[in-house]
Amino acid sequence: MGRFDSSLWNVNSMMVGGIDITNRTNNPLEKYNRDFGEKFGRGAHPSLLAFMDIAKAEALRYVNRIHAIKLGIQTAPRHAEAVVTQVPDDYTNFM
Repeated sequence: MGRFDSSLWNVNSMMVGGIDITNRTNNPLEKYNRDFGEKFGRGAHPSLLAFMDIAKAEALRYVNRIHAIKLGIQTAPRHAEAVVTQVPDDYTNFM
């Protein structure tokens, strides 16, 4: 296996080289998970019934939101356009 200089895998070097780097994370999912967990209270271990009540209320909130969007009462949230990331051949053919 060959060795690669840091200039090949350094993100700053890739940006200088004209390779489009788009940062994609799962931060919205992490935020939802944190918000959902906060509904149970700090450090709480809810009973099954308490969990089901909160999960049902959350599901109902989304069902109502989708229904409102279909009726035109509420608009759908905006999302960023998908970006196709180009991987340099040096990275895909290194083995």
